[in-house]
Amino acid sequence: MNFKDQFIQEKNKIILENYIKFQNKWEYDSLSHNPNFIFDIIKYDPDKPYNYSNISEHQNITWDHIKTYSNLKWNWYNILNNPNITREIIEANLSLFENNCINIHDVKKPLDNNYLNIIENDNLTLWYKLSCHEDLNIDILNRFKNKNLSWYIISSNKNFSWDDICQNNLPWDIQGLCNNPNVKWKHFITIPNYKMYIPFYSKNINITFDIVKNNLNLNWSWRHLSMHPNITWKNIEENLHLPWQTKYIWKNPNINWKIIQNINNIYKDYNLISYNPNITHEIVESNNLPWSWKGLSKNPNMLFSDEDAINVIKKITSCQKIKTQWKRSVSDPGFVVCQNRLLYEFNQLI
Repeated sequence: MNFKDQFIQEKNKIILENYIKFQNKWEYDSLSHNPNFIFDIIKYDPDKPYNYSNISEHQNITWDHIKTYSNLKWNWYNILNNPNITREIIEANLSLFENNCINIHDVKKPLDNNYLNIIENDNLTLWYKLSCHEDLNIDILNRFKNKNLSWYIISSNKNFSWDDICQNNLPWDIQGLCNNPNVKWKHFITIPNYKMYIPFYSKNINITFDIVKNNLNLNWSWRHLSMHPNITWKNIEENLHLPWQTKYIWKNPNINWKIIQNINNIYKDYNLISYNPNITHEIVESNNLPWSWKGLSKNPNMLFSDEDAINVIKKITSCQKIKTQWKRSVSDPGFVVCQNRLLYEFNQLI
């Protein structure tokens, strides 16, 4: 078994152990959204009120799970969005999908010429799906620009660079552009009436505290800034006069447990702190606090933490070292342990 397979095997074992540890506390709708949720949890505890709509498209759910346990309350439309469900799988099991009311036209297809010709020549209502397609590019966009596309979704798409946006006279949606990681601050401020869109741009990944600090007169969304990954506790602590929203500060990924413990000038609401991505099952076990299990249940660290990952890596590498040393002690005469063994065995023969 290679390292990756060993890691996944050990990881899944720990996830199930941590699930069992808090078995009577989970909020199951939230747990169904947890990135570390695995099918072994359903097998262990099948009668819980899982959210099968979300589980159907979960990255850890495979076709083997779905087909083997087809009696579960799968959302077959959401299964189409599952990254593990390929077009080949769908075509090989078409009758099963059709029996669950899935139209073949709902299946996402590669954007090759055949598919594009079908869209162009048939009056199909596939424009939203085309707008969301991960392979959408500027040439396809220009070809279908007069169709009923979702320009908000398209404008948010990272496939389109600032040059694409500037060089193509298309009905770009400004709110969508605010989400696009390719629209940097220097680009954004060239948009006519950009100040109107500052609340939407506040969550753009290119925002920094320096940008905010130098433009405090603008109508920032302090909700989004408070939990923005580029805003640190230092930024907040040194500027407490700014209208930070405490509710969302606790969700900021830069606010770790050590910082939370040392904060004395902001009310600690553990119902909200439970949503902080840095809270782990080790922290929860060691601190009897009024946690919110709705928040904790979504947190991947509650099922498998960074500390768990480190321990698994140490375990696998230690086992590999032991196996290597054992193999050398048995079969490598150049290895001291093997030499001593051979010498001992030789002396026993004399």
